[in-house]
Amino acid sequence: MGFKLGRTYVLEFEAGTYLAGAVVRMRSTSIATVEKLEEMNFSEGLPLFLQHVEGWNLEDADGNPLPPDEDAVNAVMEKPVRDRLIQEWYKAAIGVSAPLDPPSPDGRPSLEAEPEVPSIPMETLSIPLVSTSEQHAS
Repeated sequence: MGFKLGRTYVLEFEAGTYLAGAVVRMRSTSIATVEKLEEMNFSEGLPLFLQHVEGWNLEDADGNPLPPDEDAVNAVMEKPVRDRLIQEWYKAAIGVSAPLDPPSPDGRPSLEAEPEVPSIPMETLSIPLVSTSEQHAS
C-alpha cells in the first residue's frame, strides 16, 4: 500500500475582513498548476482556481448557495473577493501559512515573512572607543 499524494486544505477567513466567515475547501495543487498561475493575472486564474474547489459556503445576496462555476462567480462575485480567494489559494498551494501582512510595494516579501531568515537585530551597536595611548602604541 503506497502513500497517496494530494491533500485537501481549507481556506478560512477571519473576523474583521470582508470575507469573514467564508470557508473554501481546495484540492491539492500541482507544481505545474502553480507555475501556470504565476504567469497569469487573477482574472485569468479563475478557471484554474475553480477546478480545485471541492466546496465552499459562499452564497449570493439572496442567500442561495453560489455554485463554484465561472458563470455564477462572474455574475455575482466582486473582483476584490475573487482576487482574495485566488491569492489565498495560491499562498496555500505554495505552502505559505496565513495570516501574513500584505506584500510590500516592490513585490518582494519582507524578511519577517520568511520563516527561514534569522531575525534582523534592531538594537544600536556601540563602537568601542580606543584611547589615544592605544592608537600610538601600534
